[in-house]
Amino acid sequence: MNNGILTTPLDERKKFPIKAAFANTLIAIQEKYNNIVVFDADLQACSGTKPFQEKFPERHFNVGVAEQNMVGIAAGLSLSGKLVPFASSFACFLAKRAGDQMDISVGLNQSNVKICGDYCCLTTATNGPSHGSLGDVAFAQTIPEMVILSPADTVELEKMMWAMVEHQGPVYLRKPKGEMTQIFTEDYKFKIGKAVELTEGNDAAIISYGAMVWQCLLAAELLRKKGVKAKVINMSTIKPWDRELVYRLAERIRWIVVVENHNIISGLGSEIGTWLMEAGQCRCRFKRLGVPDKYQPAASFEYLLDYFELSPKYIAQAVEKLLGFPPRDLRIAREVAQMMD
Repeated sequence: MNNGILTTPLDERKKFPIKAAFANTLIAIQEKYNNIVVFDADLQACSGTKPFQEKFPERHFNVGVAEQNMVGIAAGLSLSGKLVPFASSFACFLAKRAGDQMDISVGLNQSNVKICGDYCCLTTATNGPSHGSLGDVAFAQTIPEMVILSPADTVELEKMMWAMVEHQGPVYLRKPKGEMTQIFTEDYKFKIGKAVELTEGNDAAIISYGAMVWQCLLAAELLRKKGVKAKVINMSTIKPWDRELVYRLAERIRWIVVVENHNIISGLGSEIGTWLMEAGQCRCRFKRLGVPDKYQPAASFEYLLDYFELSPKYIAQAVEKLLGFPPRDLRIAREVAQMMD
């Protein structure tokens, strides 16, 4: 199962800045392929593209506070030659202001544009509700053939960006704000459309992506101390998500929780839940955890996790409740899982 998964104890893990990883990878891609161009909507300091702008000023364009123009220009440039545009802004501005351009200019034309949404949902923190992208994943899901990615740490972000530039077609990259705790080693192999099992366990499965993967790992550790072995899945490709893995989980584990930093309406949880019903996996007990149908207040990310009951202790409690904790039928479930080996 290793696949480049860090084995250092959770309380000894280091955090790394997202902006630095993003900038360094953009520079590395340009130095190797000499085929990318970077667009910003006057948010270089937030997106992390300043180092790229300084190193390759002829390949960076700041269009100002005009996200619609930025995405439209990026789409046109991609269709006019062999350049691969990366267009960055806050996720909320892209999905709400530049939604039409993402759909028509990029999606309909299958433009080879890589759209990078920053400061996603609760990680916006003190920037407040006006900057919180509660529904950007839901919107991007409706754009045909749009790949949606969200990294669990900076190592995966780097691997993901290389895969993005090699993928022909539109991609929406969802990046959180701040730092991310390391989960993977440099040996990690990322593949679009494939999820990764981060922990062993057959009592319950916790599926997540992006900033919430670390919270789920901490929740799994809380559950482990109570004798519950939860399998944590990093579903970093939100579209197309790994249906084969989810089907196996539903067949084997039967208790599945999807946790996301996104409005609970639509998003990955709704997609997986609907698919399980249609696939005839109604025997599986299923729970979605996300932001309820309300705006987020301006507060720290940690406060917001508690406020919306998405911190590790609440995730663990949701799993316990799903199992009927103390789980009376957990022993039987484990026996069934062993029989299926």
